[in-house]
Amino acid sequence: MYSTPPAVGHVQHITENVLWCRMPLPLALDHINVYLVRDNHGWAIIDCGMATSETIAAW
Repeated sequence: MYSTPPAVGHVQHITENVLWCRMPLPLALDHINVYLVRDNHGWAIIDCGMATSETIAAW
């Protein structure tokens, strides 16, 4: 569906109410996919990453 993932700290619009971003990990698996979903009450973040300085900087 998308050939290029979003850069760290940026989002890719999947739909009007769903955004995709990637957060860095300090592991062999170097990132996770994070989804932001909007409903009538605001935004929910699904899997917001680890509490590392690199991830905090990306947010």
